[in-house]
Amino acid sequence: MKKNIFYTVLPGVLSLAVICACQTAPGKNGSARFITFSEKKSIPLTDAGEPAMTQEFNLLDLEDGDPDSALFRSLVYGGQTAKQYAAEREKLHRTEYLEVESGFREENDYGESMNWYHSETVSLVTESPRILVFSKTGESYAGGAHGMQERYYFVIDRLAGRRIDTAFIIKNGAEGELTALINDALRSRADLGSGTALTEGGFYEETVEITENFFPDKAGMNFHWDQYEIAPYSMGPIEVCIPWKKLTALLSAEGEAVRRDLR
Repeated sequence: MKKNIFYTVLPGVLSLAVICACQTAPGKNGSARFITFSEKKSIPLTDAGEPAMTQEFNLLDLEDGDPDSALFRSLVYGGQTAKQYAAEREKLHRTEYLEVESGFREENDYGESMNWYHSETVSLVTESPRILVFSKTGESYAGGAHGMQERYYFVIDRLAGRRIDTAFIIKNGAEGELTALINDALRSRADLGSGTALTEGGFYEETVEITENFFPDKAGMNFHWDQYEIAPYSMGPIEVCIPWKKLTALLSAEGEAVRRDLR
């Protein structure tokens, strides 16, 4: 019902530009396993074409028959296909846009704040015989001073058929040592001396805890924080890599197997 209202209440001519493509990309063994889904829609509020809400999706999916498909879709798309997920998200943001737009329409002054934008991209980061790593990046602007970006990583153990967390890679009792390595990497990133409180470099807290927003690759374990998570917006997204050579004594048996697999 709300979808129909959205098409009838907006002033001017409502145009909808859509670009949609589904194609397959070869996996490591040459088979067509990965599927890309792309769609872009622009919904102007007036005949002039502005302001408008633009939504864009560039998503990666796995074919139904792929053994990793069910777990991947459960983690990344809530059990849906990429196309179903995009349709649900598009409807959600369209509804939010309409609710806010109605207040501006009464004042007859849309302004730049109604030039909304939302995009989501899912990409393959790392693939090995055992490990799959995907990133999910969202960018949006819904009024205000600036837009926002979020990125989250999903690490899949194809052998165990499960998502990997840090406890899978780091042995029990080594959390404190990993935390110290992460904080040292953040200090180095901010050009701070050893043992210096991170607040001296603009961070919110003197130290940070282990984040589960991470991924392993050939270089080591990479940890990611979005804007505002541990530091002001002006510092941007923050990512540090802890090399495997610094993690040798901290790895569980499974973690060592992951390291070898990614070499």
